[in-house]
Amino acid sequence: MSPNSGVLVAAQSVETFTTKLYQKIAEDSNKNLVASPFSAHVALAMTYFGAAGNTAIQMNQGLAIPADDSLLKESYKNLIERLNDTKNVELSVANKIYISEVFFVKPEFMEITKNFFMSAAEEVNFSIPNVASTKINEWTALQTHDKIKEIVKDNDLNSLTRAVLLNAVYFKGNWATQFKPKDTKNLPFNLNARSRKNVPTMYRKGAIKFGILPKFNASFVELPYKGNDLSMMIIRPDEIEGLAEVESKLNDVTLSTLLTNGYPQDVELYLPKFKIESTLNLVDPLKQLGMTDMFDDSLADFLNMTDGKGLYVSKVIQKAFILVNEEGSEAAAVTAVVMKERSMPSRKTRPVIFKVDRPFIFMINYYNTPIFIGHVTDL
Repeated sequence: MSPNSGVLVAAQSVETFTTKLYQKIAEDSNKNLVASPFSAHVALAMTYFGAAGNTAIQMNQGLAIPADDSLLKESYKNLIERLNDTKNVELSVANKIYISEVFFVKPEFMEITKNFFMSAAEEVNFSIPNVASTKINEWTALQTHDKIKEIVKDNDLNSLTRAVLLNAVYFKGNWATQFKPKDTKNLPFNLNARSRKNVPTMYRKGAIKFGILPKFNASFVELPYKGNDLSMMIIRPDEIEGLAEVESKLNDVTLSTLLTNGYPQDVELYLPKFKIESTLNLVDPLKQLGMTDMFDDSLADFLNMTDGKGLYVSKVIQKAFILVNEEGSEAAAVTAVVMKERSMPSRKTRPVIFKVDRPFIFMINYYNTPIFIGHVTDL
C-alpha cells in the first residue's frame, strides 16, 4: 500500500531530499545520529513559498521539488493531514511561525502557510530574546511531549530577527509484534573491527520482511508498527566497518526501490535497544545541496514573503530524539528556520539469522516516506 495521489508530489520530494540531506549529515558524523529530513523539508518548504528569483530556483532544486510546483501546496496539506490522522500510533506534525512585531509579511504568504501547512502565526518581540526564546521553546516542548525542550537559545535571536519558522514531528508506536523483555540479553556489539562491547540486545523469531542489497554490500529487515502504516527499516552492512560505504551509496536509490528487494521470511532477529539525541546545524549541509543564496544577506530573495531586500536565513537548527525498546519506538524532531534582516533473493528453508551487531542505519517510514533516519555506531 502507498499514499494516495493527493500526497504523492510532496512525498516523493521528501523521499529524494531525505537521502541527499542524510548523506551530507552522515559524512560529518561518526557518532550516533538521528535526524528528520522530513521535518527540515516541511520547514524549508514553507520558507520556499516566500522565496523568489534565484533563491527560489536553488530551493526548488535542493528540496527536490518538481519544476512545476502547481500541485505542491495541496499535496503538503494532504500529506500533513494524512499523517496526523494515522491510527493505532501517536503521530503528529505541527507548524508554527513566529514573526517580529516590526516586520511586515505579505498576506499571500500567510495564507499559504495557514491553509496548506496549517501553520499558525504569532507576533513576538525578538528584541527581548529571552522572552521570545521561552515562547518558542514552550511550543517545541508541547509538540514533542517534552522530548525536546529547547530548539533556540537566547543568543539565536536579536532585534534583527524577523521570523522563526518551525516544524515539529512526534511519533510513538508499539511494534505490531513486540519483543519479549525476558529474551533481551547482553550480547556483543562490534564498534569496529578491533573492539566490541556487550549491550542489551532484543530477540524475536518469526515472519519479518528481509532483503539483500548487493549493490550496498548490506541487507535489511523491516519491522511494522501497530496498524502497519509505519515501519522501521534496519540496514546492516555485510562488513563490520561497512557503514560508510552504505551511506555513500544511499543517494543513488529511493526508499521504495530498496523495499522491493525484500519479502517476508522466517527470521531470527537480534536488535540492540538504543536511545539517541542529536542537535544539528543544517546550514552547511543545505549549502552543499546548492541552497546558498538564502543564507547570504546580499543575495537572498524573499520577495514573496515581504517587500524589499535584506531578509535572509541565518540558521537552520534541528534537534531530534529516538528511543527503541521491546515495546516499540518513540521519536521526535523540531526544525527551526531563523530568518534575519541585514543591518529479491531466493527463498530459504532455514531461518535467516539477522544479528544487528555492528554500526547500522535505521529509518522510520510512513509507507515510502521517511520520517526519521539515523545511524547507530556505539551503544
